[in-house]
Amino acid sequence: MRNGKTVIVSALAVILVSPFTSVPAEAQDPGRMLRSLTSPLRMILRGPPRARHVPRAHRVPRAGRDVASERSRPAPRRQLAQGLAVFWPIAAPDAFEDMLGYAFWPQDYGRQFWSHGPHDILRAMTAPAAAFAPQDADGRSRRGLPSLVSSANAAGSGRAICIARVKDQAMRPLDRIAETIRLNPEQRQGLDALRAVVRAAIDAETAACRGDLPATQPERLRAMIDGLWAMRYAEFRIRPALESFYGSLTDEQKAELAEQPQTVGSSTAMPAVTPADVCREPVAAQSNPFDPIQRALRPTDDQRKNLQMLYGASMDMAQFLTSTCPAETPATPMARLDAASDRVMALLHAAMNIEPMLGGFYVSLSDQQRRRFNAVR
Repeated sequence: MRNGKTVIVSALAVILVSPFTSVPAEAQDPGRMLRSLTSPLRMILRGPPRARHVPRAHRVPRAGRDVASERSRPAPRRQLAQGLAVFWPIAAPDAFEDMLGYAFWPQDYGRQFWSHGPHDILRAMTAPAAAFAPQDADGRSRRGLPSLVSSANAAGSGRAICIARVKDQAMRPLDRIAETIRLNPEQRQGLDALRAVVRAAIDAETAACRGDLPATQPERLRAMIDGLWAMRYAEFRIRPALESFYGSLTDEQKAELAEQPQTVGSSTAMPAVTPADVCREPVAAQSNPFDPIQRALRPTDDQRKNLQMLYGASMDMAQFLTSTCPAETPATPMARLDAASDRVMALLHAAMNIEPMLGGFYVSLSDQQRRRFNAVR
């Protein structure tokens, strides 16, 4: 059965991935392109992901942040409202931490993980490169990408720093387990084995450590897809070790883990929030994100029609992603890891469906229009 699901996933990926070639407007009908978004995904999500190319370029992470502030950091949409944002997941060293953190500590990590969705895909499609910036040691955003790229490519040191940072942050939810419940020697070995598997998975899936931000919107969306595949591949590698460790816990230990107050960095309990609650929260910018692009490009009639169709498809994509968020928080770490994996696959499904439409629109632009597109504010 699992092999059958693998074939379905691989076939879906092959069908959806296509080169950026000019496509007639009729073929870009959003109803036709996104019809599969409304079909159930649960039947194909549990299989292992297909192999895919991961870019070799890497990116330096943001500077260290206090653990307590990690739990209450603002959602990415607040960063977008300030005009600067981290490009998730390839330039977000906490993506793996949030996925593992949600599995064990949903109240602390749920909002961070589930806040990623349609606005990240729209941002990749519409924002100029200047909208993304690294942060300094104090967590303040800094404009300009050249220093980021050059430092990341300097003798590979930036890549090593980034990987080490991603590993360090991914260990935080696991280290907290040992601080919360008393483990016997065998269980400690199981937790150590889980840590080792997580580190190895991050070594193998380094799409989160890019040194270059793609220059064009289609390339940026493709980079996001690569980053999501990296998260899915890492989750597939981590799952057996996590299941083995969690299965080794006694019922009393599992209950103690579930009942542990999740108030890191705060003296008061945080209000419970479900994935659906987070997914329903409005994005900061409610206006059509393609309006500034249309004003800047001064498109032809055909280009304007294709841009309107791209906007309609994007709204369908956003509605689909909102509808796939669970109404309740799953009860166990394994069930929450399943939900997190499903979310990553839903994002992949949406981004890969809309990618050909963005590519078709982009190749229809003149060189001058592309320069305007890449600089639009």
